[in-house]
Amino acid sequence: MKRTTLVAVIAAIVLAATVSGHAQAPPSQVPPPPPMAIKQVKPGLYMVTGGGGNSTVRVTDQGVILVDTKNLGEGPYNDLVRLIKTVTDQPVRFVFVTHVHQDHSGNIGRFV
Repeated sequence: MKRTTLVAVIAAIVLAATVSGHAQAPPSQVPPPPPMAIKQVKPGLYMVTGGGGNSTVRVTDQGVILVDTKNLGEGPYNDLVRLIKTVTDQPVRFVFVTHVHQDHSGNIGRFV
């Protein structure tokens, strides 16, 4: 009976250490997330990937409409603003947030 219990415990540990059928890498082996990048979708419309949820940048003649503000913090905010400035000198006039998860809404306060 003890052997069956030991096998069950080992199986539970192995099962807990897997995600989607793959063993988890130790934290030191997890690759860093990709840096933010801005990609044109069509003229005047851009997507900023990396650094949390994707953000959308719509450039108009009256300013920038930004959808989602990335992860909370000065670094993600500065990176987002820097990328926006690579495609326009217009200021961010409007910010829309799709939902309250911090990777979409983290920097709302910095855009006020």
